[in-house]
Amino acid sequence: MARVGMEFGSHTCSHPNLATLDRESVRRELRVAKDLLEQKLGTAAVTLAYPFGRRGLHWTRDTVAAAAEAGYQYAGIVLYRSVRPSDPPLEIPRIVITGDEMPAFEQKIRGAWDIVGLLQEKAPPWAVWLAGRRVFHNGTTGPCR
Repeated sequence: MARVGMEFGSHTCSHPNLATLDRESVRRELRVAKDLLEQKLGTAAVTLAYPFGRRGLHWTRDTVAAAAEAGYQYAGIVLYRSVRPSDPPLEIPRIVITGDEMPAFEQKIRGAWDIVGLLQEKAPPWAVWLAGRRVFHNGTTGPCR
């Protein structure tokens, strides 16, 4: 797939909630995943999608700094709104599309759900967690070597 032009990005090594890890563990998750991708693909891995992706719940300012240190240039967060020119490259909104029918998918792409993103940005983290608790995860799914 890489040979025909598909770009691969990182999603960490073991898919943990980065906001709950110590700084060194975050660095390891980001670096090991990036190194493995680059080794296997023979090209730079510059994109990342923070696992679970919700600001304050799954990633923090320290996480963003660690991503930059590791050499990532772009990262996706879960935020139901369109991308704006003012969005930082390591905090690009991405919309979760899970089993959506075509009309809902089209609405999300065209910005009809942007109001949800506005509410996510303005609401306190506990309210965002409550609204999206089915995607909240506090542990890891495997070792990061």
